[in-house]
Amino acid sequence: MVPNLRNGRKAVVHIIVNWKFIFTIIAIILLLICGFMYKKGLFNKRDTFDSVVINETITELYDHSNAKCICAFDIDHTINCGNPKPFIDMCKMYGCKLALNTARPIKYVDDVDLESINFTKPHFDDSDFYYNQNSYSQTPEHVAEVKATFLNLLNDKYDINNKECVILLDDNKNNIRVAKDKGFGTVKAKATRNSDCGLSNIDLIEFENILRICNTN
Repeated sequence: MVPNLRNGRKAVVHIIVNWKFIFTIIAIILLLICGFMYKKGLFNKRDTFDSVVINETITELYDHSNAKCICAFDIDHTINCGNPKPFIDMCKMYGCKLALNTARPIKYVDDVDLESINFTKPHFDDSDFYYNQNSYSQTPEHVAEVKATFLNLLNDKYDINNKECVILLDDNKNNIRVAKDKGFGTVKAKATRNSDCGLSNIDLIEFENILRICNTN
């Protein structure tokens, strides 16, 4: 009887040791998973900037239904190349409406995956796609004037109090100059060492300063 009792106790101890080992392995795996999720920002719901890149999860600071700002993006050499997504995310974070303001003669943007750059509803309405049917027969100055007219339409549609909060993001210096002369906000897309065209992250901080001012008025 004594040997059997001893064997039973050894078996129980062996089981307990094995379970402790299993629990330790599970705990280590869970810690590794949590560490991975933390690094990916899955635990952080607050918008943060890492090398001026906005977190994938957008937490809106302001109500987009009563927008105080509009981000009007050109297409060619502005959002069809480079890295426009941080600018779009920032517009959405500050509750701005999104618009397309292009010199393309037709309503065409199939060469840009708008969903992948977060150019989506409710911030973007398809009626805010402005294009210029006669752009190919117009001078650069006239094209710029038409873009400024579209900015005025957006300003009136959403009743923006400050025209500087209707912001044109464009690669063309004429478009930028005319828009600025008419009192609108502007951000010029320009090439960087890492990109031949498109919006540059170095402009992102300045861009946010404009949006902050718009949302404090």
